[in-house]
Amino acid sequence: MGRNTFTRQELLDAADGPERFEMAVRFQDVDAAGVIFFARALEYCSDALFELIERAGFPGRRMFVEREFVTPVKHAEAHYVRPLRYGDRVAITIPLARVRESDFTLGYRLTRASDGEPAVVGAIHQVCVDPGTFSRIPIPGEFRTVLDRIAGHVS
Repeated sequence: MGRNTFTRQELLDAADGPERFEMAVRFQDVDAAGVIFFARALEYCSDALFELIERAGFPGRRMFVEREFVTPVKHAEAHYVRPLRYGDRVAITIPLARVRESDFTLGYRLTRASDGEPAVVGAIHQVCVDPGTFSRIPIPGEFRTVLDRIAGHVS
């Protein structure tokens, strides 16, 4: 099956992916220490993925309304390199990807707009399944093409 994640260093060293999603850290996204609540980083990655696939021409409704297929998360991880605080502008890219027959892993980098420094890197491994049976199915060709388009270095 192969490795389903990327190292922190691989994610820091990779060139940015061709697409980017930008947002600001919201008040409800920070914890009592004034930095991004740890789980929000993965939420930002998910938000970026769905925005980028929509921009690439793949309607999210095919997964959520028409339910042709779904891609539940099998594994997720994040490395926190620098703090993200309320109001910070964040650029999210997908510099690395592994796309296989029925699963894919996308590597994410969240970069602070103020200084261009990476703040969080992480990876999310998802499996393509039939929503009725929850059995693995091949990633539909059109969705695979979109993954290849929004990701950087695909293996």
